[in-house]
Amino acid sequence: MAGGDTRDDLAAALSEFVVRERSGDAVELRGSLRVSLASDTFAAVLHSGGVSTDVVVKVGRRAAATQRLEREAVVLSHAAAGSGVPIPPIVDHGLLSEQSGRYVLITERVTGRSPDLERQRGESVDVSRRRERVRLMAASAPWIGDLWSDDLAGWTQRRTPRRDARRIADLLVASDALPIEPPGAVRCAALLFDDVPRPMTPRLLHGDFRTGNAVFDEEGLAALIDWEGWTVGDPRFDLATLIVAEHAAAFDGGSSVPDGLVDLVAEEFASSPPGEPLERLDWFVALAHCKAAGWCLSTARRSARAQPQPLRVNPVARGVGAFRRLKGHRPRHEIACATAGRHLERAEALLVGANRALRATQRSRVGGARC
Repeated sequence: MAGGDTRDDLAAALSEFVVRERSGDAVELRGSLRVSLASDTFAAVLHSGGVSTDVVVKVGRRAAATQRLEREAVVLSHAAAGSGVPIPPIVDHGLLSEQSGRYVLITERVTGRSPDLERQRGESVDVSRRRERVRLMAASAPWIGDLWSDDLAGWTQRRTPRRDARRIADLLVASDALPIEPPGAVRCAALLFDDVPRPMTPRLLHGDFRTGNAVFDEEGLAALIDWEGWTVGDPRFDLATLIVAEHAAAFDGGSSVPDGLVDLVAEEFASSPPGEPLERLDWFVALAHCKAAGWCLSTARRSARAQPQPLRVNPVARGVGAFRRLKGHRPRHEIACATAGRHLERAEALLVGANRALRATQRSRVGGARC
């Protein structure tokens, strides 16, 4: 926990916050749900007027996280005004205290199953269920896009294919190269610019659109959570993230990837209002693989510059399968490089295939025009 707080200290500060904001009488922390560089997320109970409500509490780990949580509160409040997107209702948000400068976001806890928690517990999920979850997510993407309005324009910058490609290419070809850097990084960085797709109409994006940031119940998609990274841009960014996240989970857990995800996602998106067709989704999937590889290489470079330490794997947090494969304690930068190599391999295959298909289409059009 940030700032040296104990669990009791934080519970007391949260109780003071809800009393001050008149949203409750006390907060009782039950357990940690997620820890990131920006924030801590807890399961908790909010007591108010004799009524107890299960809630999720996100607390910024430092003042720098304030803007991310504040942005999440803004988009959740905006979405609550009426949409087809299932979101967790906001209970309260604001600065925990003027002294700490840390931001707090409290939402109602949605009942259901979280794929991230399933993986942390080492629970196996069959491929058909994973495929259905991806389908449900893809069908919700058009509704997310419809949430965009000019009221949100001051909170984010627009993402475009070319701008993202430039940023990710820079990650791949960083100057502080590793001695074991996987092949394909430079090739993929160049292939991204062979033919950059034209952007679609800008729409609201979740920013980290994957099944791990959703809650599912017996009826389907119960809620989309963790909106800290929302932005605006081409909807194919979110759809590609959804697909690549399934590959990343398979790399980590040794499971298989559901077949035909690109076609499944494109069909679901196109069949939902407004029914805008998707073109060149393969390019965006390749871009998302390159982004994942770039982050892996960044992690590897930081680890390689530090004193190499053996990887200590928590079998509960990472899954029993991952623990068994990594129990040889390979250095962290070697593992990160190996994962980056798998992402780059898929990205290169997609980019080469997409470019060949595009050139074949262009040749057929030229031939047809001559006839």
